[in-house]
Amino acid sequence: MPIPLHVLILEDHETDAELMVYELRQAGYEPDWCRVDNEQDYLGCLSPSLDVILADYTLPQFDAMHALNLLKSRGMDIPFIVVTGTVGEEVVAECMRQGAKDYLLKDRLGRLGSAVERALQEKLLNDEKQRAVNALRENEEKYRSLFESSPESITLVGLDGTILDCNEATAVIAGLPRSELIGKAFLDIGLLPEADVPSIMERFAQIINGHLSEPFQVNVIRGGNEVLWLEIYLALLKRGDEVYAIQVISRDITASKHAEEALRSTNELLQALVNAAPLAIDMVDTNGNVKLWSPAAERLFGWTADEVLEAPLPFITEGKQFEVEEQVKSELQGIARLGLETKRICKDGSAIDVQLWTAPLHDSEGEVIGSVGIITDITERKKAEQQIQALNADLLIAYDETLEGWARALDLRDNNTEDHSVRVMDLTMDLASAMGISEADMIHVRRGALLHDIGKMGIPDAILLKPGPLTEQEWGMMRMHPVFAYDMLSNIPFLRPALDIPYCHHEKWDGSGYPRGLSREQIPLAARIFSIVDVWDALGSDRPYRGKWTKHKILEYIHEETGTCFDPEIVELFLKMIA
Repeated sequence: MPIPLHVLILEDHETDAELMVYELRQAGYEPDWCRVDNEQDYLGCLSPSLDVILADYTLPQFDAMHALNLLKSRGMDIPFIVVTGTVGEEVVAECMRQGAKDYLLKDRLGRLGSAVERALQEKLLNDEKQRAVNALRENEEKYRSLFESSPESITLVGLDGTILDCNEATAVIAGLPRSELIGKAFLDIGLLPEADVPSIMERFAQIINGHLSEPFQVNVIRGGNEVLWLEIYLALLKRGDEVYAIQVISRDITASKHAEEALRSTNELLQALVNAAPLAIDMVDTNGNVKLWSPAAERLFGWTADEVLEAPLPFITEGKQFEVEEQVKSELQGIARLGLETKRICKDGSAIDVQLWTAPLHDSEGEVIGSVGIITDITERKKAEQQIQALNADLLIAYDETLEGWARALDLRDNNTEDHSVRVMDLTMDLASAMGISEADMIHVRRGALLHDIGKMGIPDAILLKPGPLTEQEWGMMRMHPVFAYDMLSNIPFLRPALDIPYCHHEKWDGSGYPRGLSREQIPLAARIFSIVDVWDALGSDRPYRGKWTKHKILEYIHEETGTCFDPEIVELFLKMIA
């Protein structure tokens, strides 16, 4: 079956081009060809899909050398064969130096097929070689990236013991910059104790001789006094079949070594606690059976060790079985419980409040073998806490009653605003709830609404109770009441979170309000909510200087001031709520 072949022919004589195509067919190819005879058409036909270019050396408007240079400038690796009449050997040599794959005379086209075959095979080999080179480069880049970013020390040691390269983690362990390590003898960098050097050299010799090396641990000295524990892995590095280096991977296991020692100390401490601690101590195995029951546990719960050992924990209250089982499971997975408060049952049936401190217990191999717990009786503390909570509740009630008293005093001072504070408080709470304000913040909204005009205590009666319009100077004093409110309440810790409304309820959405000229979301949400409610109630009440407005007129006013005085989103919700 003929072999498909995409061919570009650079030739000014069509008959010569057809002879080339004929020879290709005779050689077993099925050419898909195109003939060009000038630079513009040549550039237009250049494509990576071409298999070969056949070019006459000299054309009226173009030549093969220029065409070859254009091909190279495009970065295309397409076999280029010169097919022309008689020329000098210097021309042939120059063409081959510039990258032509072959050179044929037109009167010897019989070898065109074999020339094309050689060029294609050479191209195939070059492509495969380039792919191999690219793959090797990519692998080297990956290795270099892993080498540099690895948290573990990686050192390449030559067969003569010299450090060829190392990563930053090696420099950290050695306490020296990489530039000082590279080129030094690995065994002379001052980390390894002299006693360990012979065994390390023996391991290097074994792995070079083809023996597998198991990971091993050594302690090293950094900076002359800091002891580190390292776990070391050795591996050979080869180029082809030739070993050129040993890769030394070192993992700092100092922390785990310290942890092992801490576990041993912990076990000793637990034993001491069992014998002498005033707090109850128990231990269960991985099946949930009691393995240890301290004297203090006997005193606290009433069961003796003989009664509970090798059995499930006896003191679980009704309804707590699943909770305790899940707790034990998590402890056996390594999760500690610190200060967990719950209830437990004593042997006499009484329930007590306890606080638990539990942690997994490990064997010398680091495996979890059970859970140890320390238990203290907090029944009396719980009773005291309940009493304190009751007193706090009474105190909060007293606080709120005091605030309501202040609000009533303000309303009584201004006969025309009687019950105004309570009304706006209730409506503000409803709107704040609809806005999604949390329960924790609602108490501050309530207090802020109740005390919104507390600053008016600093306004003289002559201004506050004046039956007619206020002068500009009097308005200036009146506009100070949010500042007076801030000065009065900011030093009272439990009222400080409620300051948003007393301090900011006269700020306006467009920034034209007072006292600070805040705008949009700069105004606290509680104050934006309250400002609408305050206007709604104030305009619906009689004042010395005007009668109360109708509901329709108030709604028209609120609509008009939306986006100027009021937050449009809150207005929309407010109107739905009162509809």
